[in-house]
Amino acid sequence: MGSGLSACPSCGAEIVPGEETCPECGSDLYEVGVHAPSGMEARLLKEKVKNLPLKATVAVTTDTPLSEVVRLMKDSGVGCALVYDPSRPLPNLTGVISDRTLLRGVEEKGGRFSIEGVKAGAIQKKNPDTVSEDDPIAFALYKMNHGRYRHIPVIDGDGKARILSVRDILAYFAQGLA
Repeated sequence: MGSGLSACPSCGAEIVPGEETCPECGSDLYEVGVHAPSGMEARLLKEKVKNLPLKATVAVTTDTPLSEVVRLMKDSGVGCALVYDPSRPLPNLTGVISDRTLLRGVEEKGGRFSIEGVKAGAIQKKNPDTVSEDDPIAFALYKMNHGRYRHIPVIDGDGKARILSVRDILAYFAQGLA
């Protein structure tokens, strides 16, 4: 079992410490005494991703020229763009392009990477991990830490996505400290 994970006493499924119910079998984990959080930990577990003030999201299609993706990200002041395939039904999110994706593309080409003629679909990180807007903030942080992401798509009830960044989470909790 990975670091920071617990096991559900009913079914043995891996759970993020502090979950109220097992995501696999639905067992009430507080009743069996798996975890009783307090303070900041309790807030992270209780408050949902939808409570976070998410910034504007850059959304592009798989056919968008990479030069346009870079311009949109720069102009919007964001470090990640969502990539959609308009030919697929919702949710039609196919990938993400982050500032790290762009840097790795340059690095892999020995510093001689040209974005001319390259489409978003060619460089995107395909099938990204996502979280639901109804997930606890702790779950989003867990996925971001486990995957080493600074950004993760948040899927709403209609199948549409927005980007959550580590900075969004820090800003939200820093407001409570001021």
